[in-house]
Amino acid sequence: AFVQPVAWRGEVCGAIVIGHRVARRASDEERKDTRELADRVAVAVSSAWRDKQLYVQAHFDTITGAPNRLLFKDRLELEIVRSHREGLTFALLFIDLDHFKNVNDSYGHTTGDAVLREAAARIQLCIRASDSLARLGGDEFTVLLTNLADPQEAWLISETIVAALSREFVAGEHRCFLSASIGIASYPADGGSAEELLKCADTAMYRAKAKGRGQAVFYEQKMNEEAVARVSLDRDLRVALQRGELVLHYQPLWDLRSGAIVSAEALLRWNHPTRGLISPTRFITLAEDSGFIETLGQWIITEACRQVRAWRGQGIQLRHVSVNVSPRQFRRRGIVEFLRRSVEEAGIPAQCLQIEITEGLLVERGEAVEAMLDEIAAMGHGIALDDFGTGFSSMAYLKRFPVHYIKIDRAFVEGLEHSADSEAIVSAIIAMSHALGKLVIAEGVETEEQAMLLRSLRCDHAQGFLLSRAVPAADFTMLAALPRAAGVLA
Repeated sequence: AFVQPVAWRGEVCGAIVIGHRVARRASDEERKDTRELADRVAVAVSSAWRDKQLYVQAHFDTITGAPNRLLFKDRLELEIVRSHREGLTFALLFIDLDHFKNVNDSYGHTTGDAVLREAAARIQLCIRASDSLARLGGDEFTVLLTNLADPQEAWLISETIVAALSREFVAGEHRCFLSASIGIASYPADGGSAEELLKCADTAMYRAKAKGRGQAVFYEQKMNEEAVARVSLDRDLRVALQRGELVLHYQPLWDLRSGAIVSAEALLRWNHPTRGLISPTRFITLAEDSGFIETLGQWIITEACRQVRAWRGQGIQLRHVSVNVSPRQFRRRGIVEFLRRSVEEAGIPAQCLQIEITEGLLVERGEAVEAMLDEIAAMGHGIALDDFGTGFSSMAYLKRFPVHYIKIDRAFVEGLEHSADSEAIVSAIIAMSHALGKLVIAEGVETEEQAMLLRSLRCDHAQGFLLSRAVPAADFTMLAALPRAAGVLA
């Protein structure tokens, strides 16, 4: 036999073997022809390799090795055709890893990629051989569950996936815990095309997140209607500023000892031209999710500074006007410079503008936020900790962060005069805050009995309907001109 290696770029990829029944030596011409054939085969092999590589790059995820969006959509469309022809039912799972961004931010993308590979491996172990897993991008995965006898099978598999992804992830020296939110859409009940089913599963996944994350939720038609309404509301919100539909109302805070109005909280109101007054709890959440809260927050700060300047020009000297600052606004250090520029352009002292934050901000981004709050406090702005007592309340926060005011949540003030437990909690918060040199504000004060009890507990300031709701600036001007808060015991 005569053997001619087939080589491409220095790598042997095969061989051509020419055998004879009897021993004979290949001629030079035969050797030359064989080498030329081997070169042609090598070119053909390299072309096949390149085609295979291009196919893999186009159809498979480079991090997890799972099919990508393109290949998954092809498989989904084929399954729709097959299920339609044979009268079968299948389900589509849309899986999103909860808080995965924190992994990349905290440990880097190398660790994040390792977690994604492990997540894909865990999901693969939870599904059957006939099912298809894909990574759509980011931290989003999809699973195609075929030949289902009952839609509840999809829910059981989803729960298994949620449990698998809730276990600890170990990537090198780093350890972290995640969870997963899963949306489930079924064929043919929820859609007849790949686009419809992906959209429905995605909508259901966001419903799972809204319900608390770490769970699986089926798609319902009303979810789509809500999604359409949400998109419409988000679009309207983005033009509401230009249309003058957004205004600030101001709720007074009064001194429980003297009864005098000492400060105000600026609260955003949206009067929609067709939907009427829209609850802030609805559109603020929408702005948070869409990222528009940063633009909205800057407008609130600018408008509050402008109003403080106007009041000071009228002789109304409040200690401060407070504005709520979203945790999202603290994702960039620009908030510090924006506050500095806002008070300078308005020509007011920094202490006239106070910011209100929530405990969740301190928990999520402790060290990064601490540096920014220290700088804000050094500029002269007051800082109030809102809704104290309802979240991750900790004395460590009061000691560590430059907080000047503690706001007791209305949940403890409501029924205060009838609940010994509430009174004990409020008394403890006031004593603890005073021991640390903080002033205390009680929210949601609605009765004179509550005001009297809070004053006896040495609470400093109060805010609530007993004095006034949040009112337009013109109405607040009249309130602030009173020598003391009318109708409030002092």
